[in-house]
Amino acid sequence: MTQHNYAQYNHQGKNSETENQYKTGLELLKKQQPKEAIPALNKAVKLDASFDEAKSSLEDAVEALNWSNWYFCRNCGKFVRPEKGYPWVEIDDFCPRCGNSVPTQKEVLISHVEIAVKLVFFGIFPLLVFIFCGMPYWQHVYPYSVKIVWSRIIDGIITAANFTLIVHVFLVMINDPWAYSLTSIKNLLNPLQNSPLYFLAEISILFLLMYLYFLLILTPILTIHKKGLWKDRKHQKSIILYTSMFVGLIVIIRVASGAAY
Repeated sequence: MTQHNYAQYNHQGKNSETENQYKTGLELLKKQQPKEAIPALNKAVKLDASFDEAKSSLEDAVEALNWSNWYFCRNCGKFVRPEKGYPWVEIDDFCPRCGNSVPTQKEVLISHVEIAVKLVFFGIFPLLVFIFCGMPYWQHVYPYSVKIVWSRIIDGIITAANFTLIVHVFLVMINDPWAYSLTSIKNLLNPLQNSPLYFLAEISILFLLMYLYFLLILTPILTIHKKGLWKDRKHQKSIILYTSMFVGLIVIIRVASGAAY
């Protein structure tokens, strides 16, 4: 609120204590301290329930605490909300109220860097899974013929994981460059071989891994976002939908090709 607005507010016969509380809260918002501003703004609203500016600032302060990061205009104290969320964050560089410049460019940069790092480290995993689990390969048969062969799903998952950078780095860190730890997962399924449960177990493992993949890719960590986004119902529905579509496509292809194993 400008000095002119303050004068107009006072001129209208409002309580000076109300104005002082509002000014205190507004200054704290300008300093990016919404938590500290809430008590003062809340008191201003209690003193004058018709004080719309105080109500608006209080709502902004409360909402900001639900975000991992926040930006308040240093000129008027307005909360600047992202227009579009992760992975392609869009947030205005200017205050929607007064037009003052707001330093939000770094949030866009952080979102781009975060998604880029994730894609480099494990973004190729679903493509590899589709290649090794959803597509057959040609096997040479002595002396001059070839046949179409399907890998087991668990073998395809292990092969895909071996070519995924973050998994490879992890295996090196635990001194297991030959991925024996991944092979041990396959050994757990050995008692189920030659039974429909084996195929079901493979699908369950694939579903779990793809769910984790989409959860990590689509859920921001450093980028500005609503707190608790990872467990938001709508967010979870999207992740489960993508996971189901991907796994379902592989299952349909394999079953239609007679490779339900």
